[in-house]
Amino acid sequence: MKIGVVGAGVMGTGIAELAARHGHQVWLVDTEVGALDRYYKLLDISHKKQISKGVITSDESNLIRNRIVFINRMDVLGQADWVFEAIIEDAKSKKMLFKMLSEIVGSEIPLSTNTSSLSVTGIASACLHPERVLGVHFFNPVHQMALVEIIPGLATSPIWIEKAQNLMQEWGKTSILSKDCPGFIVNRIARPFYLESLRIAEEGESTFYEIDQSIKQLGFKMGPFELMDFVGNDINYAVSEVIFRETGYDSRYRTTILQKRMIEAGWLGKKSGKGYYAYSSDGKIIHPQIDFKIRNGISQRVLVMLINEAAHLYQNHIASRNDIDLAVTLGLNYPKGLLSWADEIGIRVVVDQLESIYHQYMEERYRPAVILREMVKNNHVFYPEKLTSTSRSV
Repeated sequence: MKIGVVGAGVMGTGIAELAARHGHQVWLVDTEVGALDRYYKLLDISHKKQISKGVITSDESNLIRNRIVFINRMDVLGQADWVFEAIIEDAKSKKMLFKMLSEIVGSEIPLSTNTSSLSVTGIASACLHPERVLGVHFFNPVHQMALVEIIPGLATSPIWIEKAQNLMQEWGKTSILSKDCPGFIVNRIARPFYLESLRIAEEGESTFYEIDQSIKQLGFKMGPFELMDFVGNDINYAVSEVIFRETGYDSRYRTTILQKRMIEAGWLGKKSGKGYYAYSSDGKIIHPQIDFKIRNGISQRVLVMLINEAAHLYQNHIASRNDIDLAVTLGLNYPKGLLSWADEIGIRVVVDQLESIYHQYMEERYRPAVILREMVKNNHVFYPEKLTSTSRSV
């Protein structure tokens, strides 16, 4: 199978490398000036790391490089058997590209977008034969992250869903299936991790450091402020803004003034040398000299909001319970699947905590998902098969 990839940035280069590693001839297309130099730099960095860790050998690196052909013309994609798009996260740009691709690439060839939050249906609407368009969302770094989200648009033919799942399995990935909704599973479900932590910080009772340390005691490898600094405060904010807007300004996804001001100050995180933390020249966090105190309720407040978001996704048939839990363990590196965690804590305990927060703030975003209240009423759990055979699921 011949693979076409459009966009020689971090994600596009990663997808091209993954396809080449599995024996495919790859055309990596980018018309931007300087894209070729960027591609070589990204591939060199990736391969040096992988060789040093024993993931690939020098010979395998050479084979992968030889299978990738960088080119600055789109017409070559007419020979591809599958085309992946990985350009900037902008709906207008993606629609323009997919319109062009649909005129170049044969009508029976699938076109996949690597969008992390934009409407797959909207992108497909620009195409001839939108039934062959679907989202195949990889995570960075592509060679390392096991998870891939597959997102059909309204017009996507089921045959391409199955073929995408099979291809990802051949490439050693675990795929999960999401409805075409803002943020899909991973970016949608992670919003409370950041937004609720930001709101706690805005209240002024806890520092960024205290919130991070409190949440890490639940088993999370990074706290929300560490992670926002690592990814880029601007990038995190942009994803939240898209989800807030595309969900019709649902209060659960409302962004914060605190984060907006950080971006206005140019405090973008590790890449700018300052974010929620200050960074030394070697990129390490300079911890403030404070007496760390775990304040009651911080971690539990964030956790039950995460569980509530997972329950909303399950309730609205965005994804299956297993795919939701795979999303957070493989895509977000959370210590446990959120629905499994809810069972462990006790659904009644989760609902009681959410209702307590709701009555304190009287804000709609704290209302427990309907499915959680129904589960309490009927004494149900998310994974009844782990209990007695007489248990029933919702």
